[in-house]
Amino acid sequence: GDSMSKRLNRAIAFLNERGYVAHWEKSEAGYTLHTNNCPYAGLPNEHPELCGMDSALISRLVGRPVECAGRLAEGASSCAYVIRE
Repeated sequence: GDSMSKRLNRAIAFLNERGYVAHWEKSEAGYTLHTNNCPYAGLPNEHPELCGMDSALISRLVGRPVECAGRLAEGASSCAYVIRE
C-alpha cells in the first residue's frame, strides 16, 4: 500500500547496499530505475540470464512489472528499468 516513491526508495536502498549504485527518476512512462554498476563483473555478456534475474528482483521490490530499457552489458550508460504508471 506504499506510494511508488516509497517503494522505489526502498528498492534503491536495497540495491545500493549490494553495490548497484542505483537511483530513480520520474519519466514520461512513469518511473525509470537506473543501476550504474554491474555487481556481476562482466558476466552478463556470457550469462544474460543474470540481467533477467535483476529485472525480476526489481519488479518484486517495487511490486510492479518492469521493462528493460538499457543494459550496461550492451554499452548503455546504465541498466535502466521502466516502471509504468
